[in-house]
Amino acid sequence: MEYLPKGIELNNHPRYLDSITGELTARPRAVLGFLTPREVFTKLLNEDVAKTA
Repeated sequence: MEYLPKGIELNNHPRYLDSITGELTARPRAVLGFLTPREVFTKLLNEDVAKTA
C-alpha cells in the first residue's frame, strides 16, 4: 500500500494516520469531477443549509 506497510500496528501512530487522512481528503478525484472529497463535502453541507434556511 502507498502509506502503510503490511502488518503495521495502527494504534501506535495516531498523528501519522491523521496526516494520511489529510492528504487523502485533499487529493482531487476524477469521479468527483476533479474536486477533492473535502470540497464536495463542504458543497453538500452548504446546499443543505440553504435548503433549511
